[in-house]
Order: sequence, then C-alpha cells, then structure tokens
Amino acid sequence: MQIVLHEPDEEPLPLSSGFLVPGNTTLEVEISKSLKHGLPPPYKAFGGSTCVDTGGGSFKNPLTRFNRYTKEACETECFMSFVVEVCGGCRHFLHPGNESICEMEHLTDCYEIAQRQYYGGADKKKCPCPLPCVQAHYKSSVTTSSFRQTQHFIELKQKHNVKVDQNLAYIHIFFADPVVTTMRQVAIYSAEGLLGSIGGQIGLFMGFSLVTVAEMLELIFLLATRGRKLDEHVKRHRETEAAVQAAIQANA
Repeated sequence: MQIVLHEPDEEPLPLSSGFLVPGNTTLEVEISKSLKHGLPPPYKAFGGSTCVDTGGGSFKNPLTRFNRYTKEACETECFMSFVVEVCGGCRHFLHPGNESICEMEHLTDCYEIAQRQYYGGADKKKCPCPLPCVQAHYKSSVTTSSFRQTQHFIELKQKHNVKVDQNLAYIHIFFADPVVTTMRQVAIYSAEGLLGSIGGQIGLFMGFSLVTVAEMLELIFLLATRGRKLDEHVKRHRETEAAVQAAIQANA
C-alpha cells in the first residue's frame, strides 16, 4: 500500500510522491507541513522563474483531467495526453479523461512505447508546467516495526467474528508540531519605494530636492517676466528717441 500526503482538494499522485507501507507492520508517521508563498508575475519566484497565481481572480485552470492545478498534475496530464496520442486516441484505464479505454493487448504495447519516447526523448519539454505561487509541502518521518496484535484488536476480531492473520498494518499519522511553517516572498522594492530611493540618491549626491525644484521654477518665471518688461522698456525708449529726432529735424 502507498500513502500520499496532499492537500484536501489536490489530486493524489502516487507515481510522483508518497511512501510504501508493507504488510504485517506498525508505522508511526510523523509529519510536518510548510507553505511557500511566491510573488506573482512580473516578479521572479522560486529560483528565477515566474509562478502561476492560482489564487488570482483571473486564473483559469489549464488542465482538463484534474480539477486543481499543480506542477505534478500538469506534468502527469502532459504524459497522459501523450499516451492517448501514441495509443491512437484511447487512454489507460487508470487515467482520467473522456477518451475510450484501450484494449489490454493494444495498451501493453503502446503504453511501453509512450513511456520510452516521452521520458527518453525531448517530448517532455513541450508542456511547460510552472510552479504555483502557493505551494504546500508535507515532510514525513516513518518509523516501522513488526505488527503486534493488541488486546483491543483481538477483542474486535472476536466481536465481529472475523479471522485476519496476514497482511495487517497499523498506521498512526500525527503532526509533530501543530504550527505550519510559512515562507513568504516579499518584494525588496516596490514602484513607490524605487522612486523614493532614486530621489534620495539624487538628493544625496546632487543636493537636489523639491525645494530646489520650486526655486528653479521661480527663477525661470522671474527671468521670463522681467525679460518681457525689459523688452517693453527698450521699445519705448527707442520710440522716444525716434520722436525726439523727428522733432529736431522738423524745427531745423
């Protein structure tokens, strides 16, 4: 038996995660949960790549075989679709989908070919599967011992009159700590913070500030207005000189 730890609304994928439980054993499974919150695009998250904001209002699940988007579900659906393509339009009986189920004789050959071509060639690169911005990770620590029939178990067998002596497993799953560790990615600079930092650097190295801007605008205004008044004064002076010259010539 294989046990997969996952979120309640997440599809369990035993081929990509989980641990095996052998028969006639007692398992103590200590688990811990952690969450990762990455920044949505245009920020880079998780090693320099963009993530998918599955919690955003504009997000639409691109998957057709799984109800919730995860990186593992995306990669699994990509392989399932490749199997359908190689097998001529039919699917594996364990794969979800609307295609017809392949006959066993045909599936034995085409499924092996699909696995070899998909995982051994470059076809896997055709399906980009970025990580979601919010990820839940479960870490488990398993302790195994031989199965021993307790008095309570013996009483249950006697009460229900059943005989079970082989392939028994007792599994005790518990949280090591009820606290969930959350790692949240925070932007070092926002647009407002970046503008503030640029203004501060300019003010530090050039003495440039809002007061300087106001003084420069005032200087430009004064130069423009005083220059216009000076032009008018020169014009009136020239007109006066011209009138005086004309009067002198008339008297002569």
